[in-house]
Amino acid sequence: MATIILNSLTDYNNGRLVFKSVDLEEMGDQETFEASVSEWLQELTEASSDGCLREEYNVADIEDVPSCFVWDYGFKRNNNGETVWDYLAALEEHDEDVVEAALEAEKSLKDLDENYYGHFDSEQEFAEQFVEDTCLLEGASETVKNYFDYGAYARDLFLDGFTFVNGHVFSDC
Repeated sequence: MATIILNSLTDYNNGRLVFKSVDLEEMGDQETFEASVSEWLQELTEASSDGCLREEYNVADIEDVPSCFVWDYGFKRNNNGETVWDYLAALEEHDEDVVEAALEAEKSLKDLDENYYGHFDSEQEFAEQFVEDTCLLEGASETVKNYFDYGAYARDLFLDGFTFVNGHVFSDC
């Protein structure tokens, strides 16, 4: 469950820790999140007798949320300009290990359907499947097929065109 733990910044600055745990999957989008946090801060202000306005928060902790989407005072975009909401949407459509590998490879989460080739035990295994899928050696004699160097071909594929992360293959296009 993707969770962010917030702290009232006014209370923090006055030596008090007042936390709110937010389930991001329940929020669904930035607008709903901001409305929920504003309501919480308003409730804290009304319940307090110190006369201080609570209008800011800081992030105290995160759980099941990649740090590339969070900074001390809220959310940020990753290197591809994507948000935590894009991350959660990707998790609805793809396995978590695929999404995590895409983040590590700095691949767009929005383009996973087009750029994800699958899971392979090695780069060479992918190259063998790629050769078969693209009919690269179709029409070649058995002698030529026997001399084809899949290891070298795999190296070339992953130098420019594909990325291999934890067994997951992504197109660089």
